[in-house]
Formats: sequence, C-alpha cells, structure tokens
Amino acid sequence: ALGADQLIIRYGTDATGDPSSFHATPQDGDNYIITSVDGGRSFSDAILFVGPEGPAGKNVRVQYSANNSNWFDSPTGIQADYIRFSTDNGDTWGEGIYTRGMQGPKGDPFTFDDFTSAQLESIRGPAGPTGPTGPRGMQGEVGPYFYPSYNSVSGFISWTNNGGFENPEDMYVKGDTGSAGKVSIVSVTTLPAGAQATITSASGSTDMDKRYILGVPRGATGTFDTVLEYNNLNSYVQSDLVTYKGSVYQANTSIAPGEVPGESANWKLIVAGYTVINWDDIENKPSAFVTARQTVFSGAGANEFYIDSLVIENTTPIEDGIFTLESVIVKETNTSGLAYTLKEGDCFTWEYWVYTTSEISTIALGDSIVGINLPNTIELIGTTTLVVFTVRVRYSAQAPNNMRTEINYAYSVEA
Repeated sequence: ALGADQLIIRYGTDATGDPSSFHATPQDGDNYIITSVDGGRSFSDAILFVGPEGPAGKNVRVQYSANNSNWFDSPTGIQADYIRFSTDNGDTWGEGIYTRGMQGPKGDPFTFDDFTSAQLESIRGPAGPTGPTGPRGMQGEVGPYFYPSYNSVSGFISWTNNGGFENPEDMYVKGDTGSAGKVSIVSVTTLPAGAQATITSASGSTDMDKRYILGVPRGATGTFDTVLEYNNLNSYVQSDLVTYKGSVYQANTSIAPGEVPGESANWKLIVAGYTVINWDDIENKPSAFVTARQTVFSGAGANEFYIDSLVIENTTPIEDGIFTLESVIVKETNTSGLAYTLKEGDCFTWEYWVYTTSEISTIALGDSIVGINLPNTIELIGTTTLVVFTVRVRYSAQAPNNMRTEINYAYSVEA
C-alpha cells in the first residue's frame, strides 16, 4: 500500500532526472529535486527550484572634458573639470557636471548608505578584465535548507526550514492506486534434451496481462549400472554392484569367491537394507487391533483444537452472514485443558464444523491465520447449512509461537 512508504527527496544538477546522479542531502550548485512516494522504487521528473540567470544589463560609461564640449574616455592628459555619465553603453549621455570647486574641509569617507540605488547604478563602470584566481577560502558554514514532510494519510507534502524563510505551499503528491497486473503461463512445450529453455509472449499479451509460452528441454536419457544378486561362488571385479540381504554393495577391488558383503572390507555399503524380525519374537504387541475412529468435540464458539479430537463442532450458529475465527489454540486432550507446544515436524489437521442460517458473505480471520482459496460467499441450502472447513496447524520456525495456521473451505454437507 502506498501509505506504508515514506517520501524520499533527492538533490542534484541533472535536468533529466536520472536518480543515479542525485544525492540525499543538498549541495552547492544543486538546482533540481526528484521525489519518490513508493520507497525509492520510482522517482518523479526533475523539478527546477532555482530560476535561470537573467539577461545582462548595459554598461555604464564615463567621459571627461576640460570645457564641457570636447569629451574623452580618459582624463589622462587633460584638465578634467567636467564629467558626464551614460547608463546605456554610450547611446545617450547625461549633462556635464563641473567637478572642480574650492577645496573644502576634508569630509568623512563615503559609505554605501550615502548613495541611492540609482546613484550607485549610474556610476557603475565597465567590467574589468578577469583577475587571477585567488586562494581557496575557508569552508563556510552550511546554509539554511528546507525539510520536507509527507503525510501518508492526507497525501500532502509540507515544508519547514531552519532559516526563518517562508515555506512553499503544501502540495498533494499521492497518486491513484494502480491496477493490479496479471502474469499467466498459456502453455508449456517440451523441447529436445540439451536445448535452451525459452519464454515467449503469447498472443493477446499486454502490459497489464502478461501471457507467456514456456519451452522446457527434456531431461537427458539416464544411465544405470546392472545390480547383481550376490553369489558366494562367483568372483567380482572392481565397481561391480550386488544385492545381499536387502542392501546394495559395491566392490572396492577384485573380489574372490566367498568374500561376503558386510563381512569383507573389500565391499562398500551403498544402500542400507532392512532387518528381518520374526513376528512371534515381538513382545508386548496388542492381542487385537481396534478400528480407528474420529472423536467429535462440540462447543459454543469453539476455538480450541484438541489432538485427541480431530473434528471440532462449533454449536453457535451464524445468523449475520459473518464467519469469524480470531485464533486457534491447540491442546493435548479435550479433558486435560493443557496447552500443547508444537515441536519441529508437527502437523495437525482438523475438520471444523460450523452451522449457518444465512448465506456467508464475510470470512473474518485473526492476524495469525492464513486463508487459502476461501470463496467470496458460501450458499445457504435449506434453513440451516452445515459448513465444513479444514484447519491445519503445523510447526514453522518463522511463524509466531512457531505455529502456522491455515484454513480452507472444504464443503457444505447439504450440497
């Protein structure tokens, strides 16, 4: 589900939005961001958040004159009593300004606060040549930056910053839930032994409904060795296979007559056989054998399952169309009340009987119970229907309490 993933923001300079060129923290020169709302499986297009540089303005020019008539670009060689300015690179000029007066008392040094913005702009000179590169300065402090926050419930991304700036408006970034895709195998073709397995798209395959045809090579023809029945009158060569008293042996070297498998070290045991035991030699065997039968345990709202009762009958009828099984508790017997702890290799299966007086349209299971092939509805037949489920409990080291519980619908008795 989309709400389970956090928003991820990456920073970079690549306008194409290639995620491999973006990084998790902003750096000098970064002017693009990309976002992901599915945990990094996919990212948005690159978003520019630094505007482009504007066009260059026209240069300010200054000329000098001794008589307010003849003007020169440099004061060198003349008594420059007048000065005039152009703010459009010489297309138009201001009035000449007489600059020489009586020497007054030494004033305070000018500061930027003594000039208006227009005055500062009017005396801007032409750009000089680029000077030599200066020494590298000290690393400056990290400037303020914006922190995004994604609300998975509302679908909005909001911003905060550590510089006291105005934050951007919240933006809705949660997309619509996509349609579930489907993959199916249309057919499987057997190929000759040793051929390369193939997979090809079948007719009618689309992006949302992938259909494939598999080609699976046949296995190579196997080989087998002849296994002889051991005869103590025969001799055998190395690697010969023989059977003796239900076991299979292989000759380690040349075998002379009379070298018995299991007694001579020249034989190697390959497959262990069986030991013959006489029925009459078995002690404490039962005098008679009783046909096994299942015991039914009945209870209202039953959710306890007993090892000695393989049929559990819930006598509380379903009247609202909702079958509920929140949990399964395994006990040793239906009389002792002792809980049973599953051991590795344990696997138990019960029939679970439920009576319903209405069509079952909802099956509600606890978090620890896995439903397998459960129908959407279970039809009511007559006034009361006995519905039989199969409940299976088996040991699993990965499951809570080492117990994996599965349930599936078996059948309805009246059907």
